[in-house]
Amino acid sequence: MPIATLLRPLRLLAALCCGCAMQAALAASACPTSVPAGLAATPVSNGVVTSGLAMDISQVSGKEDVETILGRTEQAWKAAGLEPRRSSTVGWQVLAVQGNNCLLTLQLTKRDGSFGYLARSKPAPSAPTAASMGVALPPGTKVDSSVASNDDGRQGVVVAAHSSLSLAQLSQYFMEQLAQANWSATRSHQVTDRRNGISTLFVTAQRDRQQVEIVAWPERGTQIVMTVAEAL
Repeated sequence: MPIATLLRPLRLLAALCCGCAMQAALAASACPTSVPAGLAATPVSNGVVTSGLAMDISQVSGKEDVETILGRTEQAWKAAGLEPRRSSTVGWQVLAVQGNNCLLTLQLTKRDGSFGYLARSKPAPSAPTAASMGVALPPGTKVDSSVASNDDGRQGVVVAAHSSLSLAQLSQYFMEQLAQANWSATRSHQVTDRRNGISTLFVTAQRDRQQVEIVAWPERGTQIVMTVAEAL
């Protein structure tokens, strides 16, 4: 799966896991290793790093309703000596538990029974960043999230950020910065939506086995989403 498609669920999972980590010390018991009863799991990504956590993520689904699955899973985790916590956010019901040097998060929503994600997290080793892969953000840019991934035969990072620079200024900055970092096939262009007059900036470049794609648009300043990937 392309790493950009993971950005939204990863933001939620990372926020939930980090919140658990701040609320209490890690418990002595190990995290459960099996998929909760009533759910079928399909691996989505391994080796994803976000907010300092290395995450293995599976997409899960089941025929039973959300409350039945979460209630049964909560009791099973309690029986294993853990202290699961319930929460809800943006249409999702969440069950999270801390174990020995790990965090386990199950988030479900109603969709043909139950659908969601199961994420196992632990402190991450060093992970690639946009800067370490040869793309520097403009001075003054504020990073909202940075998600690293190492799967599907490539490693990379997706950065969401915002800047006070205009689209024209961002285009000039990235074209100059990429050239200085020896990227090639650099291209920058804007596309304007005729319906609302809003323009979107696209910048792309290549270097050996690496590719960078940058998209920016005006919203509370300028929003930036950058994907840097390298074939392994």
